[in-house]
Amino acid sequence: MDLANTALIFLGLILVALLLEPLSRRIYLGFGATLITAGFIGSEILVSSGVDTGLRWYHFNEITLNLLLPIILFVVAFNLRIKGFLRNLPIVLLLAIPLSIIAITLNSALMYYSIGMGFTWLAAFIAAILITASDSSPAAKELKLINAHPKIMYILEGESFFNDAVAIALFSFSILLIDLPSAEFNSSFLFNELWILIFRSLLCGVTVGVIAWGLSLWIKKPVQKTLLSLIAGFFSFYLADKWLMSSGAISILATGILLGHVYRKHQNSFQHIKLIWHFVNYIATALLYILMGVTITWSLFTDQWLALLIGAAVALLSRAIVIHLLLPLSSRFPGIGKTSYPERNLLLWGHLRGGVTLALALSLPTTLEHWWTVQALAYGAVLFTLFIQGPTLRWTCKQTRIKRYE
Repeated sequence: MDLANTALIFLGLILVALLLEPLSRRIYLGFGATLITAGFIGSEILVSSGVDTGLRWYHFNEITLNLLLPIILFVVAFNLRIKGFLRNLPIVLLLAIPLSIIAITLNSALMYYSIGMGFTWLAAFIAAILITASDSSPAAKELKLINAHPKIMYILEGESFFNDAVAIALFSFSILLIDLPSAEFNSSFLFNELWILIFRSLLCGVTVGVIAWGLSLWIKKPVQKTLLSLIAGFFSFYLADKWLMSSGAISILATGILLGHVYRKHQNSFQHIKLIWHFVNYIATALLYILMGVTITWSLFTDQWLALLIGAAVALLSRAIVIHLLLPLSSRFPGIGKTSYPERNLLLWGHLRGGVTLALALSLPTTLEHWWTVQALAYGAVLFTLFIQGPTLRWTCKQTRIKRYE
């Protein structure tokens, strides 16, 4: 597909997103769900009329991974509120690292044994990684509307930040295992390489962030600082991913959180930069959801209906086990404290799958055995989030008898 056709397609998709947003607010379905529905229905109407759109998810593999995903990740990191994040750091780290790893392990086992039919452990592990990434922004908006205590928002935002970093690092590393001969597989070697990759990525991201902060001291205009943040974010991603053979995702997260913390001290610049990145993120997220809808076919529901159901069920079940069973058992650890039953309900239902899960699912290599099933498992979790969790999130927040913040 040449550049002109790709540009026209993307412009058309953005126009569709712009026109459909008012509709999503009226029908209370959610923006993402509306875009997926419209993309799917429109594509099916064209196909039934004998018109092949020519759009396949693998056409946008590189664009998704190297353009849309970095935008989403930078926004997640840039908007993270450091003070609230640090106050709740123990419980955030507990949820995002040890309990997240337990959830990935549990998800892998449940998917492996539920799918059967020669489904591999590597495919199950990658599928489990995909549904680990989370999106806290919808829950944060609803919690603000009910004037809930910011503790829950800080926990969800911090957990989402770490979940995305862990998920993408493990995803990138797992993809490398696809072509690795079994004779070369050594768990201790791979574990050491993973930590080296993470350290190298963090060092790259922090270095780029510090340099960008230093350059921003010479720049006074908010427009120029915004451009500098765009350059720094993408440079951090490509430097780590293409040249240092590290994780561009972890690198851009480190750059984003550092610049967000620095610019937040200067509200005029921060609000301007935040507005521009919000605009760019709006486009990236809208494109992802429309692409998902357009590239979904009826065969996904007829051939992979079981994987769709398993993906949604496993994601919800493992989260319920982590939140309602393992988290209360961990309350005796230093700094964790107790979480009430209403708070745990919000941590359960507010754990949504969104852009990062979708971007990774659209970036799966076809060399992965059972890649279509892995993608269907991730789609199942995303569809459940958009069509069940998302529309009922406001009702859940209102019904939950959580302490209000004065």
